[in-house]
Amino acid sequence: MAPGRAPGSGGCQVPEFSILMPAYNYGRFVGQAIDSVLAQTHADFELIVVESGSDDNTWDVVSAYDDPRLIAVRTERMPLPHTLAVALERANGTWVTNLNADDRFLPEALAAVSARLRSHPAIGVLGVHLRTIDADGDLLADQVTAEWVNTTRDLNDPEAWIWTNHLVGCAFIRRSSLLDVGGYGDLDTILDWDLWIRALAAGEHFDVLPEVLFEWRRHGANLTGSRPLATVEQYGQIARRTLLPFLRRSGRDDLVARTLAGFITNDVLAHADPQVRRMILDEVVYDCPREELDQAMHLVAEEVLRLREYYTETAVAMRQGQQQLAGLTSELDERTREVTALADRLHACEADRRQAQAQLEAIQSRAVYRAARKAAHVLRRRPG
Repeated sequence: MAPGRAPGSGGCQVPEFSILMPAYNYGRFVGQAIDSVLAQTHADFELIVVESGSDDNTWDVVSAYDDPRLIAVRTERMPLPHTLAVALERANGTWVTNLNADDRFLPEALAAVSARLRSHPAIGVLGVHLRTIDADGDLLADQVTAEWVNTTRDLNDPEAWIWTNHLVGCAFIRRSSLLDVGGYGDLDTILDWDLWIRALAAGEHFDVLPEVLFEWRRHGANLTGSRPLATVEQYGQIARRTLLPFLRRSGRDDLVARTLAGFITNDVLAHADPQVRRMILDEVVYDCPREELDQAMHLVAEEVLRLREYYTETAVAMRQGQQQLAGLTSELDERTREVTALADRLHACEADRRQAQAQLEAIQSRAVYRAARKAAHVLRRRPG
């Protein structure tokens, strides 16, 4: 934050960044998250922490900080979108980002982001690369999430957003744009995907800074992926409200078909309560024009044929493999029999050797053998 501006005072000096941090029952992590922000090498920011009805020591940790750049707010328990809305009301920065209370910035994060935004003024939403840490803050050997995010793709192409979200963890959006598209919305399970689809439909330009500036913590209690049916249901709401209308305006009938086909073949819906499944399909799929359904069903049919061909090829390969395995097994059995026979012969030879050794020792113990050895020795010593 610029010098001389009191937190939340609405003074004339506007910070470049407003960092929103919702915090609920993350007392063991929130201090690290706050420290990672206050340790930034780029100081033009404000941090707004909203603690919403925790029953652990989260508020004690947050309220212990005495830093003019930190605005601490305590509320009753409320859904995540409402918590972020409370934080957004107090935000004054040009750019806004949401840092979860269990995650961390690297010290140079804001400096790198600021440089990127200043050199590319057309950017409306900026993501960064990340790495994954565990509950203790150590790097995980399994970096699957990082590999998913840290890839090169054009997020301005709607195809990059069909049934997927590669802009996870931490991203920056202009506060004016965020307000224009309706803030953080009303969906909690895939709140970020909802926001990015609305920003995409509004014409915001997306960019990704290919630098690891953010640490995403995986500790077993993360919200991401914890409610698969709710995720599909909310995906349906986003598709109906924003995504499908945007794709139609953009002339992307192919992506409309892919979106609808994704609902028709969705594994989670297939195992859901029939009434829930029917409700979601009624709202998203069955209400679409006939030609869109025909195209979606054509994709489904193509996928079924592809899977049949795949399974046929796999079955043939499995039969060939089984035949090869049977041949190898037969050959192994034959080699085993040969080895067994050789082992039997070796044991027999060893028994013969022991018997001959016993006979030799018996001969060597006799007096006549010793006399013969002595006579031979005497004869060898005689001259001529």
